[in-house]
Amino acid sequence: METFKPTIESQEKLAFDLVINVTRHGPKQGLDGPLSEEGKQKTEDYFSDAYDSVSIDEGREQRVVSSPKERAKQTANIYQKEMERNSGIKPVEVEIEEFLNEGGILPFYDTLSEEEQKNWFKHWYEINKGLPLESSDFKKMVRDFSSWLLKEINKIKNTGGNSDINAFSHGPLIGAVLLSLEDELGQEIITSSSNGTDRIDRKKILDINSGQLRALQNINFYINSKDPNIIKINVLNQMFSVPISIFKKFAGEKQKTY
Repeated sequence: METFKPTIESQEKLAFDLVINVTRHGPKQGLDGPLSEEGKQKTEDYFSDAYDSVSIDEGREQRVVSSPKERAKQTANIYQKEMERNSGIKPVEVEIEEFLNEGGILPFYDTLSEEEQKNWFKHWYEINKGLPLESSDFKKMVRDFSSWLLKEINKIKNTGGNSDINAFSHGPLIGAVLLSLEDELGQEIITSSSNGTDRIDRKKILDINSGQLRALQNINFYINSKDPNIIKINVLNQMFSVPISIFKKFAGEKQKTY
């Protein structure tokens, strides 16, 4: 992975503003398929409505990044098409980022009984919770995403400027990151303790149509040079201020300075 090493001087002198929108792909075919035909239409409708006549600040760099999974790439391309149609924004090359992928979920899913598969997300979280970072698919997904997030922050701290990154990923990844933040902050974000043993319910969290992290749901990350050690996160109409040190901890890079 490319390494960036900012100096203290560069961090003090360069103004920057970074917004990263991480969006779950549109409705898919089956457990691991591309977008369904209905999903393609719903995705087009969603972005057409969301960006109808939206003006884009030409002073901000625009980037589009996607998981290598076909459904995420399809969603990214539909997003670009609707942006061009509604706002005149020319498509840019879609950057492929492995760290936006959803990891080894399918192999894990296949190890579960038919009954356990109904709520595989809970089992995936609970089984991995106590494992060391290097041996946990759940934690590895959070680690990889955090490493990517820190890389992008570190990059703009070096170069300065204003940048918007629209990233397209998967519900399990977004859920894993938010559950990890819940555990670290002691704050409910996508679950509720009032649900007891059903606190982590796959259908309530990840159902493609009705879950909190349903198709095309997104979370937004904001950071700028005015407060370079705090990442503000907007999810489900809630705003959280998270020390960047927490993502460094998730990434397993405690000794690095970002």
